[in-house]
Amino acid sequence: MLDYEVFEAENRRKLSGAYVIPLHNSFHALSRGEGIEVFEAENRRKLSGAYVIPLHNSFHALSRGEGIEVFEAENRRKLSGAYVIPLHNSFHALSRGEGIEVFEAENRRKLSGAYVIPLHNSFHALSRGEGIEVFEAENRRKLSGAYVIPLHNSFHALSRGEGIEVFEAENRRKLSGAYVIPLHNSFHALSRGEGIEVFEAENRRKLSGAYVIPLHNSFHALSRGEGIEVFEAENRRKLSGAYVIPLHNSFHALSRGEGIEVFEAENRRKLSGAYVIPLHNSFHALSRGEGIEVFEAENRRKLSGAYVIPLHNSFHALSRGEGIEVFEAENRRKLSGAYVIPLHNSFHALSRGEGIEVFEAENRRKLSGAYVIPLHNSFHALSRGEGIVWSRCHPAVPSTHAPFNREAELSASV
Repeated sequence: MLDYEVFEAENRRKLSGAYVIPLHNSFHALSRGEGIEVFEAENRRKLSGAYVIPLHNSFHALSRGEGIEVFEAENRRKLSGAYVIPLHNSFHALSRGEGIEVFEAENRRKLSGAYVIPLHNSFHALSRGEGIEVFEAENRRKLSGAYVIPLHNSFHALSRGEGIEVFEAENRRKLSGAYVIPLHNSFHALSRGEGIEVFEAENRRKLSGAYVIPLHNSFHALSRGEGIEVFEAENRRKLSGAYVIPLHNSFHALSRGEGIEVFEAENRRKLSGAYVIPLHNSFHALSRGEGIEVFEAENRRKLSGAYVIPLHNSFHALSRGEGIEVFEAENRRKLSGAYVIPLHNSFHALSRGEGIEVFEAENRRKLSGAYVIPLHNSFHALSRGEGIVWSRCHPAVPSTHAPFNREAELSASV
């Protein structure tokens, strides 16, 4: 069993063999058997063999056995063999053995063999051995064999050996064999060798064999060779063999050859063989051939063989053939063989065949063989077969850096 001592959550953590993902002003380390020590979180980090993802004004490095030194975070980075994802006004480079030098972040980048994902007003290029030159970011891009994902008012093209020219970003795009994911008021098409023409973005789309993911007030269809016609977006959709993910007040269905009919969106859904992920005050069920009935959304759910991910004040269970009953959502859960990911003030446990009992959510947890990811002011541990005990971790943490008396806590809880 793993021993956990938590000092001033989000400030100092000492974990032994844990798989940790605190997601806000913190660090993320997938320490596979290694110890992790963090000094002056978000400022300086010394990691030994850690798998680190700080997600805000920070760095992300999957150092597989390499040491990482970070100087003047977000300004200058010298990384050796690191796997780096800074996610805000920064760069993302998966340097597999290559060195990375960044000059004038967000303005000019010279990368050698890097795997780069800057996520805001920037570019994303997975250059596999190619050089990347970027002129006038967000306006004009000349990429050679790059794998590009700019995520805001931009374009996303995974050009596998093709050149990409973009004219009048967000208005008109002419792409040749590109793999494109613009994520806001735009279109997302993974055109595998097909041409894409877009007229009146967000209003009418004519796509030929495209792989499309518009993420806001739109539709998401991975049409593998099928045509897609969309009438009255967000109200009524007629899709033929499409792979659809609308992400706001909508539905998400990966219909693999099945037809989808949606009545009274967010209230009642009748899906046939659909793969459904509504992401707000809704349900997420990947029903692989099963029917799904939802009664009193967010309060009571009766699912048969469903794959369910509601993402707000709810539960996340990937029940593969098991039934799920949820009583007093966010307070008490009784799950049988479920795969559970509630994402806000909750717990995340991927219980593979084990039962999970949760008492006093976010305060005390007793898990047996669980796979736990609480995502806010919490901890992330992927305990593979280990039990996890967290004694009054948050907010009842002494400010004097004194360790917990775990034995007393455990005996008191029995």
